[in-house]
Amino acid sequence: MEFDPRSIYRSLRSWCESAFRFGPEVEQSIFFDEEEEKTYVQLYTFTNAYSIVGYFDENVQEPILICTSTTRKPRPGEHWHRSRELRRGPLSRETFFSILSDIVSFECVKPARSAEYVVTKQKRRR
Repeated sequence: MEFDPRSIYRSLRSWCESAFRFGPEVEQSIFFDEEEEKTYVQLYTFTNAYSIVGYFDENVQEPILICTSTTRKPRPGEHWHRSRELRRGPLSRETFFSILSDIVSFECVKPARSAEYVVTKQKRRR
């Protein structure tokens, strides 16, 4: 039986619909490339662009998901955009949400104050 590459699109669309409570419209974030038989989910933050790609990998004979992060603008003195590969794995809801977890952790910055300090200060204001 031949693999239907559109099944990847349907799975990713369903997972995006359940994950994107706030933020991008699913219709604007997901795209099926007929020629390459790949599904792309494009997500953007102020500093990075994330590309989640689902496709049938001929080497392992199964559909997979990969994610790359690319800076949206070069650093001072550089003319290229830095990129980094994030999580990859078999096409599954678990892999998809692990990728989203990577994106969240990639975007988090070190706070100026500890969580204990912030919570204690908020309690005093009440």
